[in-house]
Amino acid sequence: MSNPQLLAALAHPRSNWPTAIARWSTSGALGLDLLTCLSATELTAALASGRDIDAVLLDGASVQVDRDLVGSIARHGSVPVGVEAASVVTDWEALGVTGVLGADFDAAELTSLLGRICDQRAVGSRRLIRASLDQDETPATTISVCGPGGAGTSVVAMALAQGMAQDAGSVVLLDGAVRGHLAMYHDVGDVIPGLGDLVARSRRSTIDPAELNDLDFATRRGYRLILGATSVRESHSLPQAATAEALDVIRRYAEVLVVDHDGDLVSGPLSTSLIDRASVWVVAIDAGIKGIHDGARFTAEALDAGVPAERVLLVCNRTRRSDPSRATLRSQLRALLGAEHNPVQVVFLPRVHLEGVHRDAVPFPRSLVDPVATAVRQVLADQGTVARAPIGPTLIEAVG
Repeated sequence: MSNPQLLAALAHPRSNWPTAIARWSTSGALGLDLLTCLSATELTAALASGRDIDAVLLDGASVQVDRDLVGSIARHGSVPVGVEAASVVTDWEALGVTGVLGADFDAAELTSLLGRICDQRAVGSRRLIRASLDQDETPATTISVCGPGGAGTSVVAMALAQGMAQDAGSVVLLDGAVRGHLAMYHDVGDVIPGLGDLVARSRRSTIDPAELNDLDFATRRGYRLILGATSVRESHSLPQAATAEALDVIRRYAEVLVVDHDGDLVSGPLSTSLIDRASVWVVAIDAGIKGIHDGARFTAEALDAGVPAERVLLVCNRTRRSDPSRATLRSQLRALLGAEHNPVQVVFLPRVHLEGVHRDAVPFPRSLVDPVATAVRQVLADQGTVARAPIGPTLIEAVG
């Protein structure tokens, strides 16, 4: 096979190999053109420009090289190739490159590698990255909890985690909201690492789940808590691929993972990563008019994003116990969701005074815990994911 016509490179300013490639090209030793980029932004712009870049060489000495950049290269149809740096050890397999060159490669080695790997462009890039979940590992049962502001999403997530911890060996609650409140609700006190730290570790290497021992926080409710990003800026800057990898690390660490998040299925890296990973998609809604409308919108967005309808569970929070009130809520949801988004399942939670529970970070009352945990277990059992736990009557109802 002939060498690629156009090669791009993202290199550290002090690396010598781009100069060597340019010299080989000028002398005729290599039949290619080299486009050297000084930043990941410049490289991304070059990939998006429509130029037919056959392969991209990535310098192990550059801190800009991470999973998301490698994924972007592959999505644009180019072949990502790592170049070892003498002073830096890079886990290229974890990053997902197709091939690796040594720090002191020569023209013959470059020609040989490009000749072997660039044929993959015809059939799609085959990455060398190992699977996030080994075949002999069973990932945690993952439960997504989201909802509009003021609906009590965090309360539903905490009550659910407490309920699942009654009969699961290891339950983790992850605060994935942009403006999360779980640290406050649990009176964490000292600042401990959280999701942002885990994502940072996941950008350039594969994380051993045992490393999460210094990230989680033991609670009095039976589950363990992993905090979210430390700021809104950090939340919005989390890279997609590394966030998905961090989520998979947590799924290998726990038996059940409950994720409290914002439900941003357009640009939220955590929320979008949950679409294919969550076995149950809980939408917390308020019993008021605005809450019902917002809840229907969140539900429709989840279904449109590809979440199967049988996995969606609406949790209507702070409702009255009277049947007429709940019947009215069901009717309103049915009308708002429309025929294309029905039927979905709904469970009602009573209005409970929780100020003392939040202040002392003590377990939630069973009137909150049992209904949502039982409903989630039934959704899981209907999928054959887990056995239904006999902790109380089934409180799920169909809308539609």
